[in-house]
Amino acid sequence: MTEEAFFSSAAQKDCFKELDVEQFEIVATLDSHTSDICQEMDGKHFPMSQWEVGVTAPPFHVWCRLTTVLFFDDEFDSVGERAARGADGKTYFVPADMTYKEWEKVFVKMIRLT
Repeated sequence: MTEEAFFSSAAQKDCFKELDVEQFEIVATLDSHTSDICQEMDGKHFPMSQWEVGVTAPPFHVWCRLTTVLFFDDEFDSVGERAARGADGKTYFVPADMTYKEWEKVFVKMIRLT
């Protein structure tokens, strides 16, 4: 799976370059299985010139599930929704611009307190 993620990342980099993408963003899975590394990387964005697998682009570790998307520094970053998975395994949606840390604070830690 990690090798697949490496080649997927390389293909995505090539695609972004062909499309003249200037910046990319890291997107993590919003669930309880996301590693500490991936939680920290979620929502970070970098110029394409800094693309380096394991440093600024996935995979960052074995079984890494991160992906990359185009980054636009404008109002479109807050449009739409993002899928998350609850402790019960059900999928629900949160704002598109919510990072893992924000999701965890609002939807995981608040639920544990109640």
